[in-house]
Amino acid sequence: MTNVIFYNMPSIYIAPLLKDLIKLYARILYDYDLTIVVRLRRQAEILWEAFQTHQNVACIEINNYHRDHLGKKPAELFNAKLSFEDILETIAQEYGYESWKKVEQLGNEKQNYKFEKAIDTLLSGDIKALKILISNYPELIHQTSQYPHQATLLHYVSSNGFEIHRQVVPSNLVEITTFLLKAGADPNAKMKVYGGEFEVKSLIATSAHPKAAGIVDDLLGLFP
Repeated sequence: MTNVIFYNMPSIYIAPLLKDLIKLYARILYDYDLTIVVRLRRQAEILWEAFQTHQNVACIEINNYHRDHLGKKPAELFNAKLSFEDILETIAQEYGYESWKKVEQLGNEKQNYKFEKAIDTLLSGDIKALKILISNYPELIHQTSQYPHQATLLHYVSSNGFEIHRQVVPSNLVEITTFLLKAGADPNAKMKVYGGEFEVKSLIATSAHPKAAGIVDDLLGLFP
């Protein structure tokens, strides 16, 4: 079953280049029934197609996650003669895997439908649906991502460190974060990213998106 959530209600801050990235991936973002290998490969194929046609949006993930091309500008990347294997490595590293080989070793492991659905419900700003999900599946509050970054639902309010297309800020994020904390989410839980382990508060403080959305101080005020 494919479940599509549109970023349209409530209002959501999405950085300009991220809007293009979300549009690029639109046809696969909410297909939770795929195996992880198939899901990530399809994402890589879409990114590769965009890169081959010199679309700047294709460079966002490469210059954020490919170890050999961090921080490089689009012109540099387009002249670097990257291969499809480079794109596979980019996607693998974005999700926290050491290499694409590690992704392939997952075999037929499927995405965690309930957890992935909860993340996208949170990021859509649909707090009513999120409350229903967590009421039905309370384990979601403490669950960590099956991806190696091991982010919790609470980490996804930080707009930092996880999948770039998910780094969006619904206007009611403070309300959502308050709900997650009251429901028992651990503010001290750590996710693995940037070569270390980070709590939610530090990720919020270093994220450009909550600041651009004008809610960073309110978010930080929820954490001790």
